[in-house]
Amino acid sequence: MPSAVLDEGGQKIGRVGAITQLLEVISSPSGTGVRGFPTGPGANGEVDNMDLLATQLQPVIDDLIAQGVNQIILMPHLQVLANERLLATKLSGVDIILAAGSDTRLGDANNTAAFGLTSNSLFGV
Repeated sequence: MPSAVLDEGGQKIGRVGAITQLLEVISSPSGTGVRGFPTGPGANGEVDNMDLLATQLQPVIDDLIAQGVNQIILMPHLQVLANERLLATKLSGVDIILAAGSDTRLGDANNTAAFGLTSNSLFGV
């Protein structure tokens, strides 16, 4: 399922997921393939390609907006925070990105969360 919509207090909240394009290289997904990769270094040509991922995700985001979704949360697990940051510049209509998988520390020396708001996405700085 490319997306899901939750209704919370009259607000339609869209959730969109994405997984690293290197899934077949770092895991054993039991026959799961990554769309768009006929060649490259991975088992079936996978590479980090945020342009390709954005072209796959934007129609899903646009569909949610057309359905009247009020807020859109992208939940990628791309392994490298820089990938989520780059992806954010290539998408429109996303309100929050909850990045996962990079093990990047997003707090200060006292474990206080440090976040910054960029054009359309929330990221740790």
